[in-house]
Formats: sequence, C-alpha cells, structure tokens
Amino acid sequence: MYFYKETNINLSIISLITISYILYTKFNRPRRDYPKEIVF
Repeated sequence: MYFYKETNINLSIISLITISYILYTKFNRPRRDYPKEIVF
C-alpha cells in the first residue's frame, strides 16, 4: 500500500509538471534561445 501511494504521488507530480510545461509552451511562444530540454 505504501509503495502504491508513493508511486501515485510521483505520477501526479510528473503529470502536473508535464501539464504546466505544455501550458507554458502553449501560452508563451518559445524564443530562439529557449532550451530544448526540460531541466529539473
């Protein structure tokens, strides 16, 4: 149960980061000097 909870939390964090990144790139057009990779 603990492992499932940990995995669920990690997946939700990853999905939140992905959604925020997609929204960020959608509303803010990437500039020419924008890094291609996501750096955490």
